[in-house]
Amino acid sequence: MITRSTAAVLIIALSACSGGDPADVPSVATTDVDGVIHVRVESLAPADVRQWNVHEVFTTSAPETRVELYQVSAARFLPDDALAVANSGTGEIITLDSLGREITRRGGKGEGPGEFTWISHLDVDSAGTLTAYDPRQGRLTRVPADSGAATTRPFAPPDFIVDLQPLAVLDDNRVAAVYGEMRVFARSGERRDTTPLMMFDADGARADTIAMWPATEWAFMSSGDGAMRSPVGFGRSASYAGRNGRFAVGANDSIDVVVYDASTEPAMRISGPPGTAVDPAAVELWRSEVESRWSDMPEEMRRGLADLPHRPTYPGFETLVVDDDGSIWIGSYARPGQVARDWLVIGRDGHAQARVTLPSDAKVLDIAGGRIALVMRDDLGEEHISVFRIVR
Repeated sequence: MITRSTAAVLIIALSACSGGDPADVPSVATTDVDGVIHVRVESLAPADVRQWNVHEVFTTSAPETRVELYQVSAARFLPDDALAVANSGTGEIITLDSLGREITRRGGKGEGPGEFTWISHLDVDSAGTLTAYDPRQGRLTRVPADSGAATTRPFAPPDFIVDLQPLAVLDDNRVAAVYGEMRVFARSGERRDTTPLMMFDADGARADTIAMWPATEWAFMSSGDGAMRSPVGFGRSASYAGRNGRFAVGANDSIDVVVYDASTEPAMRISGPPGTAVDPAAVELWRSEVESRWSDMPEEMRRGLADLPHRPTYPGFETLVVDDDGSIWIGSYARPGQVARDWLVIGRDGHAQARVTLPSDAKVLDIAGGRIALVMRDDLGEEHISVFRIVR
């Protein structure tokens, strides 16, 4: 967990830019092949790329801007600098002004227009209209910026064992999406599914499968008390993100990210090396974290955790974000016990813009207008949102 004091230490650390002379060979190389930008990345914290610093603008845990949050799942900065937050635990969209003060709450738990059972994705257009996806009801809801009536349309996966995860709603109402969590169980052993990158037409019918990507590596265990699954230790998975019609999907066996511009054809491909070797101390710390997470399981199942498999090398990266300028933010893999995560920012032209360091346990919700919205937890496990301004 990241406490406020830990975050403060990190912010101070961020103010010190990295020194040293750039290497003779650039760590980020960009070429254009048949109209597709190819970017080769040798590191997600390259010494020859400038560092952007950040400072906190507000946090919802402060007395003057305190907001009760429950299961924050998404957020988007609006054109007027406000922040719309999907508070899925209450089925509401909470709007905060540029100083963190609560302006409105819209929605609520239910199945009527403008109500939600869960919100897994938010998108916003240039007019400030929000599009929220409720995977449990299988529908997209448009929430106008002027507090007008919300409208809904169906948007559901073809199979009940998967969730859809929209990446971007295009200007013509087509939707780029992937499969989210796949609710598949096996008796024992390991399994890795695939996830399709799809483009849905305005009516919600699947129009095209753009590509197939390897998904999460799972380990399954079963006993007389039941069955369970857990991600493989340091296992591989898919990452995806989108904003303003631009979306990206990547597999982290190495650094392998493909970027699309409101199209079914790639605009950019970012590649790089796999992760380095996992040291024994990291394995022990990972096993300790797993045992803590499954402490309520029956004893027979907990004994099986000792045989939970892990990979000998770290993934090439962990997470992706697309900001409002269309830049791709690639977050490094956070190792056990690591309090900070390196991010490399690749611009629309394929050149490295900067590197940024953020708390490793914080989830980046959105990046727009030179600001970053994070959801974090304190020592008691309570959620709060912190907004940082990027100092370039």
